[in-house]
Amino acid sequence: INITLAHSHIAFLRVPRSLPQYVTERVLTLEWIDGRKLTDLPAKDQRKMVQMGIDICFSQLLSTGIVHADPHYGNMLYDNDGKL
Repeated sequence: INITLAHSHIAFLRVPRSLPQYVTERVLTLEWIDGRKLTDLPAKDQRKMVQMGIDICFSQLLSTGIVHADPHYGNMLYDNDGKL
């Protein structure tokens, strides 16, 4: 399943790439993405990030059927390009 491809219709979603040379049966290694946590954002950007998260969750549940297993704000970053 290609999560990036399945959610490519969501322009503001950024999915980290897997680094296969560091992946084992027990370890998943993903690229580093610079971003800010929800709690580090001004209120205006916090509301925007929360709305993005809600939109993504609904898309996953109602459209793609591929869902993030642990979707809380600590597992999401707001990057410098305004993507989640």
